[in-house]
Amino acid sequence: MEKKEFQKINKFLKKIFEYLASKAFLTFLILIFLISIFSGFLFLGISVKKIKSQAVQFPQFKEELYRKILKEWEKRKEKFEQADLKMYPNPFQK
Repeated sequence: MEKKEFQKINKFLKKIFEYLASKAFLTFLILIFLISIFSGFLFLGISVKKIKSQAVQFPQFKEELYRKILKEWEKRKEKFEQADLKMYPNPFQK
């Protein structure tokens, strides 16, 4: 690059930075706004990819397992009812 072109670019950048420095508060607000938009898109892109990669699988009702559990509950209920009917002697009575 020639020295004159470099000086032109340098002069142009100095003008831009001087203007931005003179409007510091406005520049700060604009940068914060742009950064939040960028981070929002980034966050949404990542979260959408995670949601798409995790396929939603609904639990299936297992009839056989359900019947086994019901049988076990019925057995326990019968044992509980039998214990209620049984008469135990009172050990504290003479």
